[in-house]
Amino acid sequence: MQAPQLAWDSPAVLRSYLERATEPVPHDQHDTDVMVARLALTKLHLNDLRDIHTQLSPRQSDTLEVERAGASFRFKVLAWKTFQIHQLPIEILQYIFRLVIRPRIHYKDIDLNRLRLTWVCHHWRVVALADPLLWNVSYFRGPSNWERVTQFMHRAGNALLEIHVSDVQRLDVYTRDVASKISLPHMRHLLLVLSQKWHQVRAVSFALHDTTTSAFLLDTLSANTQFHNSRNLEVLVLDVPTAGGGAYRRPAAFPGLSPKLYHCNINGAGVDFVPLSWNCSLTKLTLSRVPPHLLPTSERFYEILASSLSLISLTLDQFSPKMSHNHAASSRKVARLLKLKTLVIGNLTGTEIQFIMSHFTAPNVRYLNLCYLTERNDGSLAEFLEGRFPHVTSLFMEDFQFAHTKRAARAFVKWLDTMPQIVYLKLADFPDNDISLSWFCGSAVRPPGLKCGVDDHATMRVCEDVRSCTCLGYAQRREVRATYGTKGGRRVLGKEGWEARNMLHLHTALTTHRDPLALASPVDDSSLPRADLVLPRLSHLCVENIRYTDILAIVDGRRRAGNPLSDLTLSHPYVLPAIAAEALASRNTKVHFLQAQDSYALMLDDY
Repeated sequence: MQAPQLAWDSPAVLRSYLERATEPVPHDQHDTDVMVARLALTKLHLNDLRDIHTQLSPRQSDTLEVERAGASFRFKVLAWKTFQIHQLPIEILQYIFRLVIRPRIHYKDIDLNRLRLTWVCHHWRVVALADPLLWNVSYFRGPSNWERVTQFMHRAGNALLEIHVSDVQRLDVYTRDVASKISLPHMRHLLLVLSQKWHQVRAVSFALHDTTTSAFLLDTLSANTQFHNSRNLEVLVLDVPTAGGGAYRRPAAFPGLSPKLYHCNINGAGVDFVPLSWNCSLTKLTLSRVPPHLLPTSERFYEILASSLSLISLTLDQFSPKMSHNHAASSRKVARLLKLKTLVIGNLTGTEIQFIMSHFTAPNVRYLNLCYLTERNDGSLAEFLEGRFPHVTSLFMEDFQFAHTKRAARAFVKWLDTMPQIVYLKLADFPDNDISLSWFCGSAVRPPGLKCGVDDHATMRVCEDVRSCTCLGYAQRREVRATYGTKGGRRVLGKEGWEARNMLHLHTALTTHRDPLALASPVDDSSLPRADLVLPRLSHLCVENIRYTDILAIVDGRRRAGNPLSDLTLSHPYVLPAIAAEALASRNTKVHFLQAQDSYALMLDDY
């Protein structure tokens, strides 16, 4: 296809023209007849041009191609204007309506958009009202739209329903207090309406902010046998607050007998795991902030995993089965989750994470997220994780801290070495000067005891250079002297001596009167032994809440090691100064910025 034809056939060109074109008057028969006649003439002209093009082939004529492109465009415009959409079969017209509405189903004006279809003409109104799948998604955002949404539920007839209840908080302009739109009387009325529809519910989600309203909801759901025995329920999202005195006295609420349930997200609610009848249909499971007295035992947690072998995604946030000191790990049953691809664990101690992972094996995990470790680990967690996830391609670590010890560093590097397939790495909230950051630099030297260690003489020379390095400010040099002091005119290295080598790479860019990308060490380190590069396939690095000097140290270190990063993603544009951004661009590193961070948003469209 020639260039003129490609330009005129662009959907953007047609859309731009139609947005500015005058709509034909439907009741003016003369106007319609004129357009139909023009369409017929344009079609004949276009056929003649195609015949000429065939006769000239393989020769080309620019004038002919431009004329063909223009005629083709005019034919498309006239065909769009004269298309008799109301003559389509009702089934096709209903399907078109769904294609228009469903992609925008989570918009705030979704109710108004559906009503607009009924305002066009009588025929469209009849077709729209006769389609139950156009009205089966209901959003309860507050009492103001409940009457309308309730009417939509009745229009859905016997179709499967999707119910979303979102409690949007409002600010009182007089008292400046934040109050929930959905109060206890509103929730009573809503559950009364839903009580007749539980057998039709396919997906349901509750996102509440008020503790009293949440407690009433859980009470009602626990006593509702239709909810527990629903045969059509596939998706359950329950997000309630844990603040308040009654947080740990809430009853359990869970449809354990639903055979089609495949997506379960329970956040903050009490769950009684004993009477559940789990099945193989569950593929996504998220458990967060479950009250301690309702946590499952170790045996019950194994039964849950063993009966859910189809799990693809598992998220455990502030959730750990009850730890029993009398139950030996060697006698514990282990579930094999061979289909698990995504594993997210956070807000737990290293001991709790080890206890959780001792209940299952998931060798095929591709995305691993370990965040918010509630204590600084001494390396035992990394030793436990070594070799458990060999096929991970994306690793996310947030506020994941190791102690500054030889054992922790050795375990951390060995753990990374067992995941050579990692391509995407995200680091967030790593503390300043954390020794673990240096292991992602290509120039980082492994601690003593690994394949390549640093002898005391080489480390001593590096420490002396760090003390006297003019790139460091006075405060940084003083900090190094305080950490690595002298005794009798000699360096006191001890087991932490190798750490100074990494501090050099992390601190040489702290100065403001020099190029912040001058990360090359002033010491000739060609004589220092180097180990194999950590994460050899890493190409994309995403960082949040980390100093740009440390970011540049990682980027430049891997570039010098012959494995440069192709992409760097930052949380905000102001994290990286202009001079650093220009230098990264010159080194073939693309810099991206996150447009929005919805890490803690309730994902209602994830099914």
